[in-house]
Amino acid sequence: MTEIISSSEYASKLGISAERVRQLCKAGRVIGAKQFAIGSSSVWMIPKDAKDPRGKNGRPLKNTIEAVKTVQNKVSQYVLDLANKSGVAFIKSPNDALANVIAHLSDDDVVCDETEDLIVALRRANVINGTEMVSLLGQYLRGRTEIT
Repeated sequence: MTEIISSSEYASKLGISAERVRQLCKAGRVIGAKQFAIGSSSVWMIPKDAKDPRGKNGRPLKNTIEAVKTVQNKVSQYVLDLANKSGVAFIKSPNDALANVIAHLSDDDVVCDETEDLIVALRRANVINGTEMVSLLGQYLRGRTEIT
């Protein structure tokens, strides 16, 4: 199991402020960082072995894109394994068809892939909750966005 540390500990390790670490986490630049709600506030927990997301000049490292793609592949495999284990498959509902028509009428064609559909199916089957669904979709879709 991966050992985790707080954003303050990670900040000390990098020699930057805890606020800057939280900004980097929120921007998705600290691979493996997770945000947890505690009462009305939240904390970031970071793998102890997380790489420094900054280059020598404070800019993102060149391998950040590859790291994000790796996370996307891991999320995709996790979702597929969970769906198989739970016996869940995506079945298009009438509401899905209606949503596609509405999106098309607004000149916005939304095309979901198998992983996105399975995440929705897992939520519909109550295998994951809404927060987990949003987290999985966020991690997965972050890898589909072109990063420059």
